[in-house]
Amino acid sequence: MRIWTLVALWLWLASLPVAAAAEIEMQARPALGRNVRFGDPVPVSVQLFNRGPACTLRIRARPIHHSGRTSEDLSHAEATTELAPGARKRIPLLVPPLRGSSEIEVLAWEGRRQVARNTLPLDITYSKSRITVVLTPEPGAFAWLAAQTWDDGQQAETLTVNEVPAETFPEEAAGLAGVQFLVLHDLSRLPLSAAAQGAMADWVRSGGRLLVFATPDPAEFRGSPLEALLPIRPTGTDTAEGLPVLTGPLDQGLVVQSRGGLPLLTVAPRVAGVAGLIGTPLPSTDILGSVATRDLLRAFTSACDLLERRFPDLPEDLDLLTAPPELEPPNLALVGWAMLAYVVVVGPVNWLFLRRIDRMLAVFLTVPALAGSFAALTFLGGWMVRGSDLLLLEAGQLALRSGQARACWQGATALYSPRTTEYTLTFPLNLPLTEERAGDPSHWPGFSLVLDTRQELRHLQMRMWSMRRFRGERAVLLRGAITLEPEDGAVRVWNASELDLRDCVTVFRNRTSAPFDVPAGARIRQAWQAPPPPASSPQAGQDPRYGAERELLLKHAFRFQALHPSTPLLMGWSQTGASGVECSDPRARQTALNLVLVQGEDVP
Repeated sequence: MRIWTLVALWLWLASLPVAAAAEIEMQARPALGRNVRFGDPVPVSVQLFNRGPACTLRIRARPIHHSGRTSEDLSHAEATTELAPGARKRIPLLVPPLRGSSEIEVLAWEGRRQVARNTLPLDITYSKSRITVVLTPEPGAFAWLAAQTWDDGQQAETLTVNEVPAETFPEEAAGLAGVQFLVLHDLSRLPLSAAAQGAMADWVRSGGRLLVFATPDPAEFRGSPLEALLPIRPTGTDTAEGLPVLTGPLDQGLVVQSRGGLPLLTVAPRVAGVAGLIGTPLPSTDILGSVATRDLLRAFTSACDLLERRFPDLPEDLDLLTAPPELEPPNLALVGWAMLAYVVVVGPVNWLFLRRIDRMLAVFLTVPALAGSFAALTFLGGWMVRGSDLLLLEAGQLALRSGQARACWQGATALYSPRTTEYTLTFPLNLPLTEERAGDPSHWPGFSLVLDTRQELRHLQMRMWSMRRFRGERAVLLRGAITLEPEDGAVRVWNASELDLRDCVTVFRNRTSAPFDVPAGARIRQAWQAPPPPASSPQAGQDPRYGAERELLLKHAFRFQALHPSTPLLMGWSQTGASGVECSDPRARQTALNLVLVQGEDVP
């Protein structure tokens, strides 16, 4: 009887419809080539093709680490997508940096079933080397770059060259965080999306170096996000020594080399970065690897280093948000007195009390009760000292040039949690965040990085009374420009931005003004004070949480101004966040302190 029952059950199960399994072809590749600098995030392009029925896939990419920890534990990138039958789709991922790994594993899951897996080997660069990305419609044309160096007059850095297809180029500026030098050749023949061009423009403004090889068409960049980066505004083409050369007015640009009286190589500062333009499509025998091209490259690198030194850049080793009051150790004297009180109460006092009431056996009850009470009091004291607020802190520098509405923010942001839980942080697509912690990164709590209209750090694990700190830089578009105009005995400041600047001073040729405020939309005329400069410095609010950061940022700013005494510099404080980082928890209290530096034009 049992046998017939099992046979009937088997026949019934066999007659049920079976859902067709997804047939996924996946091809993943590093979006900017396999050469990666140590500690930088890695953009990955995942190409999917669905040969089966419609499905929903979860894509996950993580560094393969020698510790053997799973992707659930390590920081990783993930995305969810839906694929119709026969559909193709490209998924961009940004894998968080993890030191000690030279491979990335990319997995595709449908539900709990793994449907595809790729492994991407990487070449990790540990030495001083500039990761160079080349975008060209002529494969192999810039192979000669690998034999060149970036010489800034102090040391020569090798160029690690990655020639990448335009189809996989990141459309988020955060994906370009590991690139130091970018070559763009013949944009008209490259299928480079507008989003990718916008990411490139943001990357330049936050400190990148871009060298463009143009075509004779003056309208090649018209309407492109890259148009505003060009050192000249091309209006036509002229001929010099038989070569067509783009002509047009300079846009804060500098002619580095010319041919036949026409600009051959022009460069221009673009906020914190530099853009260069070779205004002629020299034939391959003259430009791609020739002596003339190497001379142009050396002239471009020298101009870049000259312009970069004239912009206030925040050092990478500046310690920001490392010791907020919430993380300070308790007062040792208070701890000592508390321990002494505990010993006295649990020992002599408890014994005398029990002896007086003749209940010595109650010691088995009073000692645990006293221990629990002291533990509760200690926890309550820690709660009162460290606070119960969820804090999102930000400290950094917002630098811009006078008369421009674009700025570069560099600094740190930190999340302080009074409880053990998980959070989600969201931040702009042009902000690459790198976590800064001590010890082996393989032992840090992980998170998931998701790219959408913004970046999301999901499952950010926090312990009670702990803080996780990130560092980054991004280009910021203000609502209006801040203009600095020195004149005889005074300086005029026009603040057309949305920033309220507090405790400002202007410094120029060893003269420093008295502190003053410049609210948003205000026009101020401030007289210089006679040298020497006053001993006091702008304080910008009285929040003691940022005391150390305030001193570090000011010290660096005054050091920069001392190197450029002929450049007027406005230093002011803004308590408006510039990083764009937000916390998903509505209880989070955001505070920020940014030093705003407005650099005027050199006065001879």
